[in-house]
Amino acid sequence: MALKSILFSFLATHKIVLAFVGLISFFSLAAAFIAEIFFALEPCQLCIYQRYPFAFALLISLISLTIFRKSNKILRISIMLCALGMLVNAGIAFYHTGIEQH
Repeated sequence: MALKSILFSFLATHKIVLAFVGLISFFSLAAAFIAEIFFALEPCQLCIYQRYPFAFALLISLISLTIFRKSNKILRISIMLCALGMLVNAGIAFYHTGIEQH
């Protein structure tokens, strides 16, 4: 009985992490599109490149939470893929900041 509760709490933790990544990705993309559409801010090419990892993480988290929600192994792989996407985004952001600051 204790093993079953540990397993369910472990799966719940993975689901919470993926849900959090999905929400952060969604709100980041929403903020970018709101700034572009409603405030007429023209994004540069690097701004657009930074949207791709967010879209990737959002897609992975949604797929994992809907289709593969019972598979612990796939949830872990999904978290690693989302982390890789965020690492790529951090690299683009670092380069983007360097370009803007000369």
